[in-house]
Amino acid sequence: MSKRQDVIGADSYDFETTKSGLIYTKLCGWIDLGHAYPSNGKGDGAAYLWRKIVSERNEGNPSSDTFTVKYQQKMSAFRRNLSVGILKKYSIRKGLNIVQKRAVFLSIVLDVSNDFEALQANWLFSKLTNSGFSAEDLISNLISVYRSINPNINYIDHCKPVDKTTALQIWDNYGEIGNIKNSTLSPYLFPLNAKGKPEKGALPDFLNTINIRKAESLYEEVK
Repeated sequence: MSKRQDVIGADSYDFETTKSGLIYTKLCGWIDLGHAYPSNGKGDGAAYLWRKIVSERNEGNPSSDTFTVKYQQKMSAFRRNLSVGILKKYSIRKGLNIVQKRAVFLSIVLDVSNDFEALQANWLFSKLTNSGFSAEDLISNLISVYRSINPNINYIDHCKPVDKTTALQIWDNYGEIGNIKNSTLSPYLFPLNAKGKPEKGALPDFLNTINIRKAESLYEEVK
């Protein structure tokens, strides 16, 4: 759950290496840098999944025409004494081209992300956090996918982050971001002059180059 104290600005950080904090950007709205960072250092971030898909590295029962991968998202709960989350396994067709693999990659990340956000939003965890489908979550996960595929592109900078003073003004004017829910990839954009209401904007073109419809019939969840 993001708090006011997590807010940082473009005036003091290198966002390519920063792994935590909350920033506001003109094109992508609020971004959670933890969600947007492609590697969590524990072998289960988006970047690890992408490498497994590209190399077709198998994590299950191999077959002649498919390979199996696992992907999870998790959080600490109950005073960090317990980790809970979503872990899924998928069977992917071998020999896909790079466009198809990108579509499968994004589709899997979004599938797990939606289940994980729904878990956080259920009645039990909503008593502890308002993070489920918080407006910054899915767009931040989307950025982690693009950063995994194209690590040399500064996607955070492309989103046009604002300075900390401006970001804090937005937080103070419109309230904590967890109270605004978003189950889509259209970012919530907030007026910088504190006039008007936040509205969903269009996804920037540089974060809209993967067509997940191309993933249909190329993979399936393994129960």
